[in-house]
Amino acid sequence: MPLVTPVLCQGNIETWLKQLEKEMQDTMREHCRNAAAAVMTQPLEPFVKSTLSQVSLMGVQLIWTAKLTEAL
Repeated sequence: MPLVTPVLCQGNIETWLKQLEKEMQDTMREHCRNAAAAVMTQPLEPFVKSTLSQVSLMGVQLIWTAKLTEAL
């Protein structure tokens, strides 16, 4: 998965590895945030086919939780 903001692997290794770790977390957060919004507005099959498997699972769990909450 491409990072939202690229990280240059230059200079002190501890510095750019820390930047890389932060950017990986920010990228995953952004993908999860976008997926959470998308799963509620589009059919499930296209959503699952267009996202990473763990993000797809999160989307299915969001749908399940929303439907269960509505049923209760």
